[in-house]
Amino acid sequence: MVTAILLAAGQGSRLGTSKVSAELMGQPFVTLCTEALLGGGIQSVHLVIGPHAELPPLPEEVAIVINPHPETGQTGSLQAGLRKKIDADGFAIHTVDRPLVTSRDVSTLLQSFRALDPAELGVIPSTGGRAGHPAFLRASLADEIVRLAPDVPAHSVFRQHRAQLHYLDMNNPWLVRDINTPEDLADAEKSLAGEN
Repeated sequence: MVTAILLAAGQGSRLGTSKVSAELMGQPFVTLCTEALLGGGIQSVHLVIGPHAELPPLPEEVAIVINPHPETGQTGSLQAGLRKKIDADGFAIHTVDRPLVTSRDVSTLLQSFRALDPAELGVIPSTGGRAGHPAFLRASLADEIVRLAPDVPAHSVFRQHRAQLHYLDMNNPWLVRDINTPEDLADAEKSLAGEN
């Protein structure tokens, strides 16, 4: 089993709304992301939000984790999600501002993660030479991330173990692109509508 940590505590200042309240074609980002994760074979999700977030109805497999200080950045939110019990097999890190990641993407990554050699520590999607999300990691890396100072990005752990990570080439550009601005959102709506 693999637990997903879905990071949704960002303020969304450039987008004009909090990431947990943002919608794509009438669907909340958080709904699209949880559906993709669960539909792709993830069995539990730790959704990390800020203290005043309002959420749509979510499946029972989603556990809410409050980050009381979201201004400290993503590492603090990730640490909050990892401090709750995660499954022994590993965890996936995903961000709510990538709602065009599909259940097929998640399933492909999960299958690759389950097929890793014992010495390998994780699978990270790659598109056009860029690393993306969701990243699937062995449970052994959770402690390393939890020990980071809040201002140290989690990808510093990825860099340290780069030789033990498998970068899986995939063709969905939204695996590596955040929706941070109204322009990004317009591009995502066009993509979802099949216009590009």
